Amino acid sequence: MLAAGQGTRMKSDLPKVLHPVCGETMVARVLRACFDAELETVVTVVGYGRERVEDSLRSDFATVPTLLFAVQDVQRGTADAVRCGLSALEDFAGWVFILYGDVPNIRASSLEALKSIAIQDGVAFISMRVDDPTGYGRVLRENGVPVSIVEHQECTDEQLAIHEVNAGLYLIHSDFLRLHLGQVDSGNSADEFYLTDLIAIAAKRGGVHAWTVSDPAEVMGVNTLEQLAAAERWALLHH
Repeated sequence: MLAAGQGTRMKSDLPKVLHPVCGETMVARVLRACFDAELETVVTVVGYGRERVEDSLRSDFATVPTLLFAVQDVQRGTADAVRCGLSALEDFAGWVFILYGDVPNIRASSLEALKSIAIQDGVAFISMRVDDPTGYGRVLRENGVPVSIVEHQECTDEQLAIHEVNAGLYLIHSDFLRLHLGQVDSGNSADEFYLTDLIAIAAKRGGVHAWTVSDPAEVMGVNTLEQLAAAERWALLHH
């Protein structure tokens, strides 16, 4: 679980993932969904405010022995964060969910749905269809099959018109990650290592499967106080 960012748009010194939704921190809500979906071990990648995030989760999940942490000292993109997380799983071989600590309404049932489309030598991810795709990576398909995800700032005008976007939640086998993460480079306008580059790699190998969530609000990330309030309203209506 990626939880290293500061969240400057929250206009708070509190690490973004520690902001509460319905009385529980966002990151704790994601962890609870993981354990409800019977995931064996969770590695939380921390960075900004790491001690506060670790202390909060250790307090909330004091009886959970499989709660691990990894550190991303410098935020250099999602692929780099996943590399940091894998470092805590050196001896692990199996399926790896990649989630975000600022998506507080993700349900265990959606994680289980993602399990159902997982493929050994490829990538499974959650997509969503939204009216306003601004800021999201666009899902490019050929003959109905996902072949790549293009980050918003890298899109052509034609690609910007696409309304199917990446929710940023993945299920990838550890063997695939270890083999191909090194192929992700930072040759983009943000000079960051994008995890979405793995989609194009997988499309040329084992394939890519996408599961489209029925309600995009379930997988919306929180970056502002307004979005935090919207996430809480949704949670109150649906939980």
